[in-house]
Amino acid sequence: MYHPRLRGTHYAMGQHYGALLYKNGFRTAQLPGSSSDYTALIRSSEKLTREFYPEICEEVEGFAHGAKGDYGHLMGFLLSIGITQTAPHCSCFAAVTDDGVLFGRNHDYFDQFKKFSESSLIAPEGFNCFVGQGDVFIGREDGVNDKGLAVGYTFVDGLTQQPGINFQLVIRGLLEKCSSVQSAIEWLQKLPLSTYQNFVLADRSGDLAIVESSPERIEVRYPEENIPFVVATNNFQLPSMRRLQKNEDRNWYESETRYETIMQALEEKQATLSLEVCQDILSGKYGFVCQYPRKGDFDTIWSVAANLHTLVIRRAEGNPSRVKYKEDLRLANAVTKMSQKVEH
Repeated sequence: MYHPRLRGTHYAMGQHYGALLYKNGFRTAQLPGSSSDYTALIRSSEKLTREFYPEICEEVEGFAHGAKGDYGHLMGFLLSIGITQTAPHCSCFAAVTDDGVLFGRNHDYFDQFKKFSESSLIAPEGFNCFVGQGDVFIGREDGVNDKGLAVGYTFVDGLTQQPGINFQLVIRGLLEKCSSVQSAIEWLQKLPLSTYQNFVLADRSGDLAIVESSPERIEVRYPEENIPFVVATNNFQLPSMRRLQKNEDRNWYESETRYETIMQALEEKQATLSLEVCQDILSGKYGFVCQYPRKGDFDTIWSVAANLHTLVIRRAEGNPSRVKYKEDLRLANAVTKMSQKVEH
């Protein structure tokens, strides 16, 4: 797993990282392109992305410059993820506890993507600083920002294709632009989306929500009364959203099994829930969550557990049933340094 640190304007961050990867053999021409059938969709998606999130387009332009590549080809690749290319199948939850607000996520995907995985400390000029994980060089799949907002995502298989912004770029925007669950929901409700997913949101105030979202519709699912946690895997739970997903097999990649395991574990461990217990849940100690066959081509590529009060992040860079979690203090240290600068 790579651990880049990026600071500055979006264009400067993109140019720096693109040049670094180019120096190490990366070539944008090696990225798959979308077929001619999707040219109009990708072109419309780029226009919408530039309208609603221009900063990320600037970063892609900088990356293309630094990597000596073509912006159009690069943006086409990024915007096609989740539409013409596969997307991860993951588990995510958040909970309010006596130890603070806790967040956990497993990123389950094909083995071939392990070599592309990253955990980045990103500090865009004029925006929130955050640590985020991803398996592509611009977008993210989960993260925690310096305001104590956590964002995670789980893929849902949808029925239609429409122009819009895909999940990876949306998560980048949420981490950069939003400071709370409610501000994140407000931004999401303005966006044209191209992909189907659950966005799991939590902030240090104890606000929790899951935004079940698609190109056609967005609905917000809050915790049930007296249940201080939310869980998402690879299905929509709200009846109004269920009709928008493919329903051939709701337990594909053990989605229903993972959901039930996490729900039951959180219910049973409410009184003693801690970061360590979150790790145990994600590691499969209370039932199936990540125990994919070792000889298969699908696995948990990383696992993250975080405390939104302390900004302590623990990450297993591999399947957590086999790989130990290590503490990541980059965000907490960055916040301390920023506070010291303000004081002086």
